[in-house]
Amino acid sequence: MNLWAAIPAIGYEKEFIRELEYRSLKPVLRFESFYLFEGDRKSLFWSQVEWSDVQKRKIESIGNAAKLLKNEAKIWEYYSLNENGRGNLIHDQLSKFKFRAMNEKLPSLGVYTLVSKEELLFTKNYNRIDPLGRFFSVEDERSPSTARNKLYEAVQVFEIAEIKEKKILELGAYPGGWTKALLGLGANVIAVDRAELGVEFKKYKFLDFRKGDAFKFTPDVVGEIDILFSDLICYPEKLLDFVRLWQESGLVKEMLCTIKLKGECDFAILDKFAKFGMIRHLYSNKHELSWYWSAKSFS
Repeated sequence: MNLWAAIPAIGYEKEFIRELEYRSLKPVLRFESFYLFEGDRKSLFWSQVEWSDVQKRKIESIGNAAKLLKNEAKIWEYYSLNENGRGNLIHDQLSKFKFRAMNEKLPSLGVYTLVSKEELLFTKNYNRIDPLGRFFSVEDERSPSTARNKLYEAVQVFEIAEIKEKKILELGAYPGGWTKALLGLGANVIAVDRAELGVEFKKYKFLDFRKGDAFKFTPDVVGEIDILFSDLICYPEKLLDFVRLWQESGLVKEMLCTIKLKGECDFAILDKFAKFGMIRHLYSNKHELSWYWSAKSFS
């Protein structure tokens, strides 16, 4: 029997539950914000992380559990549920995960939890960089906004391998959090917004700022680019039509966009995005989702 688990995005468990109902998914076990399912893992929009190939084992003691886990992996993270004290005592006997900055590669590690005193769940397979779905950023007081964390996280989660020297079209650039991050990664950026970027951006040689309506920057106007980035505030339907236009043009290799939401999300619209791309709720997202497409993966 295959088991998989999901932890809802922090603060958005209502949307997570709505999605389970929409997809007719029923957990075999729910404990607080932990959902265990039977069958093959399903990709969910509103999960913080999903675990696949979850193993269930009966344990006789703390030492027995620690020995079992050591045989499976070198480093372990603990997700606290029911038996917090016992779980921490097991963790004390294991090599623990240490926090990493966002630009460091995370080690291969497993994650476990206890659903009762004698029942252990664990896995080494999960769909995020961190088994609990977290993102560890580096503070930058000089950045115009904290939106940079969303960009850095998306680059890791969607495995956007190379940005240096790439031609980037960035829509919804103001106040410049993504712009500065992209320039710092070595990109050549065409940044578009109705509002001007600050004077501090005038020093950047590889920045071409254009003031105007982002949706007028179509393939026939801009020409060939490597990656389209968008953090625009707009209706999902309008964004969907725009990215389809770029995809069908053949003039872009990758796209990363934020789907901004107001009120309860429309899963039918999100499914249209998911048909030719990947949707995730990132740790750095608010009431919004991140969508990624590449010509290689979704041709």
